[in-house]
Amino acid sequence: MAKFQWRYVRGFMVPQKIPTGYVLCHNHIMHTNDMHCDVNGFRAWFSLGKPPAGYVKCPCGWSGLPHYRSVCYPYASGPYPLAIGPINRWIKEELRVRVFVRDKRRRSQSRHS
Repeated sequence: MAKFQWRYVRGFMVPQKIPTGYVLCHNHIMHTNDMHCDVNGFRAWFSLGKPPAGYVKCPCGWSGLPHYRSVCYPYASGPYPLAIGPINRWIKEELRVRVFVRDKRRRSQSRHS
């Protein structure tokens, strides 16, 4: 059976292991350590063999597995390592506020119906 050059990680999950012969990569979207794929445009995929050209080892801690990111990824480039803690807190607070606003709108719409 032929192997695919790359394949996306299934939506709404975080990979638990990397298939033999593949490396794990993700895109540039800001994310938390446990963020699922397909949330806010965050995508990850398994690439056959070596990581794609222009990808480097990523220090962000997502999924707990070794993985790669684009060199152009702005949140982890430069001389200092990524301060993922504050970013995680900001994203989680942003998601909490969005859910609160959405639920508040639903409650007000149901009262007026």
